[in-house]
Parts: sequence; C-alpha cells; structure tokens
Amino acid sequence: MQEDSGSPGGPTPRRRRIERRPLLLSLEEADGLGSSAVWVDTRPGPDYRRGHIPGAIHFDNFAHANERTSLADLPELAALWMGMFGPVGITLDAPVVFYDAGTENRAPRPAFMLRALGNANSHVLHGGMHAWREAGRPVSKVGAEHPATGADVTSRTLDRTWVAGVDDVVEALERESAALVDVRDRAEYMGRRRLQWNPRLGRLRGAVPLEWTSLLERDPSTSESIRFKPDAELRQRLDEAGLAPDRPLIIYCQKSHRACNSYLAFERLGFKDVRVYVGSFREWSRRRDLPVEMPSDRAGDHGR
Repeated sequence: MQEDSGSPGGPTPRRRRIERRPLLLSLEEADGLGSSAVWVDTRPGPDYRRGHIPGAIHFDNFAHANERTSLADLPELAALWMGMFGPVGITLDAPVVFYDAGTENRAPRPAFMLRALGNANSHVLHGGMHAWREAGRPVSKVGAEHPATGADVTSRTLDRTWVAGVDDVVEALERESAALVDVRDRAEYMGRRRLQWNPRLGRLRGAVPLEWTSLLERDPSTSESIRFKPDAELRQRLDEAGLAPDRPLIIYCQKSHRACNSYLAFERLGFKDVRVYVGSFREWSRRRDLPVEMPSDRAGDHGR
C-alpha cells in the first residue's frame, strides 16, 4: 500500500519502513540501466572539460542553498529544483546517474532531490569518475547536451518521507521522535568554525556527531573520497555512534551536500527511516527564533 507523503502544511507523514530502489549504484549496476539513462557530471566545469564520461551532460549547482524549507515553502522549493533540472534535460521519467570525482559531496544532493521529486531511477555512481577510470573506460572531452524538458515546475511536490523541512526538525526536537545526526566536521559541530552565511555557531540540540568523511575511503595520492568503507566497518562506526537501523533519523550538515552523501551509507546498511534536513545548519543558524547548542550546553563535550 502506498503511503501518503504528506501535503504542504499537513501533518508529518507517517514514519514507516519501506523498500526503495537504492540510490547508490556500482558501475556494473549503472550499466544495467541501459542506453536511455542520462549521465550527469556534477564536477566543476574545468574538470568536466578536461575529460568526462562519454555522453554525460554537465550540471553544477553546488553553490545553491535551500534557503527556506518550512511546510509553506516546500512547494516553492520543489519548483526551484524542477526549474534547475528541466533546462539541462534532467527528467522525472528517464534513469539518471549523477557522478563526481569519487564518492564526494557533489553528486548525492541532486540525485537525492530528484528522487524526492519522484524519479525512482535517480542514482549516484559509487566511486564516480575514479571508478570509471579505474575500470579502463573511455573518457571524452566532447560536451553533451539534452533537450530541455517542458514539465510544469509547479506540478511536483517533495516526498516528505525523504525530505525533512525545518518544521519537521522542530517537531522532532519537541517530541523526541527522531535522532538528529550532524555529519559536519568536528570544528563545525563544536562551534569553532564558522562557514559563510552562518550568523551563529553551534549545532542542533542533542545532535549526534558523525563526520561524513569517517564513512569513506580516501585515495592517498589525491585525498579524494573514492568509495564507502566496507559494510562491516560502516556498521561498526554507526554502532559506535549509537545509531540503530530501527531508529528514525534526520541527517543534516551545512547545505545538505554532505548529509545526502551520508544518507547513501545509511541506505547501504538497510536503514529505512532516514530523512535529510535539506535546509541544514545554514537555514537553521539564520533563524533567530530557533535554538542552537554550544559545547558548554552539554556536559562532557570538552573531553571528547
């Protein structure tokens, strides 16, 4: 039975265990999507021009921030993302494979948002360009384009079993209905590092620290995050953080790039009730009516 994903301004969607097609695909699995798949390179433009997967289009919206994610603002946010996807030919109908340099923080967010908009075949290539080159696949410097889509950008909504808005986070804090997971780096979590546009430092109250890079293997020669650690190591890391598969979770970072990357690890291990707070700390810190927690607000922080 299909569950209601919740209407803007309506109650929080019922939390439930569901079966989803995985976002993260190996190169061999991505090959199985066939010739209709749209391949999308999310790296910076110069990297794309130096060599990309043949036929891949370029899509770089890394600078974009989801500024307002209240229930009333979610329809506008859905239209905004549809308006970014449509002109480059990314649709809700065809399979789409997003990739970046490795398993970094550029490809996961657009793949996640496209899935939340209704494309059940939106994916991230595990290992990205690194995996492609490692397999000895050909590389092209010829730019590619797809026809713009004529979809009505106002006709889609964001599935709130994937996406958490700021009101969902407030409710989770009030009801203690979900654990919050902060995947920023330690300095950000401890309120010692300010990123651009954040008027306040700190974190969301009670958030569990889980630095996103702790789930990834790096290429020692480039420092790129090339793939997720083996499942046993991932499971151990999440166990150490006190995060169990049967616990509802909301992940956040600064603008949701890193949170969407970490979402892939939770999905990989079979976590079923996980959402990403797509406004993340950038939105939260700018909302003066919302509380932030600093290290002194929780006993034991200084010793960790």
